[in-house]
Amino acid sequence: MYKTGLATSQAENSIIPTLHNAAYQESGLDWRYEVYPCNDASDFAALIQTAKREGSGFVGLDVSDSFIKDANRLALSRSQDAALLKAADVLTFNAGSMRSFAGAFADNAFGQAAISVLQRVGQGLSAKSVVVYGDGPRSAAIILELARAGIASLTIVSADCRAAEAQARMLFQGLARQRIELVSRSMIAANRNALVQWNNSMGELIKQEAPQIALSTVGYEQASEALARADVLISTVSWENGGADLADLAGSLAAETPSGMIVLDVCPNQAHEPSQVLSRAAVWPAGAVVLDNLELSIEQAALSIGIWASALGFDTADPRPAMRTAVGL
Repeated sequence: MYKTGLATSQAENSIIPTLHNAAYQESGLDWRYEVYPCNDASDFAALIQTAKREGSGFVGLDVSDSFIKDANRLALSRSQDAALLKAADVLTFNAGSMRSFAGAFADNAFGQAAISVLQRVGQGLSAKSVVVYGDGPRSAAIILELARAGIASLTIVSADCRAAEAQARMLFQGLARQRIELVSRSMIAANRNALVQWNNSMGELIKQEAPQIALSTVGYEQASEALARADVLISTVSWENGGADLADLAGSLAAETPSGMIVLDVCPNQAHEPSQVLSRAAVWPAGAVVLDNLELSIEQAALSIGIWASALGFDTADPRPAMRTAVGL
């Protein structure tokens, strides 16, 4: 039996094992998903050392917010996005024939999962106006994927507007570098002169390839004004850590707030209970679509399973239906 699991500092009542184990059973995978509590970074590093050992049986681990920076640092190799974000929420171990490395490979799937959920509900994000409430590592992962999705404008609500804007622009430039490098591999593979010219013009190329998104940052006291113009709101604020209550904020919005606004609360909903945003959805404008973390958890679990199965050369059916059945959706 292969081992997978969640490395977390807050293990109680997590629904993630239920999602994964239902998917494994449906797909006929001899895998078992468990929660691995880690009190601190030292515990997490010890878990990674165990998982990397030959014969450990570990395929991969999901990583909670507390350790995503450590996961990226401890990995031997990493995806472009994990390297850009300096954070990893999915680790793959001893991946066999599909990846030639010993140790842990770092991926970041959270942003992709969030955008997939939003795109299913909103029929695409192209040209949309988006507000991201909060400025932590989860916010960064989402902003990177929003840039890929072609949104028209982005407003980040933050206590430190200057740092939030700098981070977003760094992500836009990093995405531009990824695009340039992809093109450059085929254009200059056999031409050293072209390589020199390409490097000399890198600054201008980054400006050309960076996402053309109208970017602004506002403090929390200005959030109401930003939301009044938004098509999509993504909250990355943890209520348990003292975050402001967005539902209260929604109640003060002007009548012209877009009635079709999509609201996604990405904060962990481990016990499958309504978040503060969802449980008070009545305060949002009529027609608003308010989503909690559960669909996001399902999507992220599906992405993790896909990453691990691909690394081992396995083909699996879509795990989402089994996961939704397991939690009564």
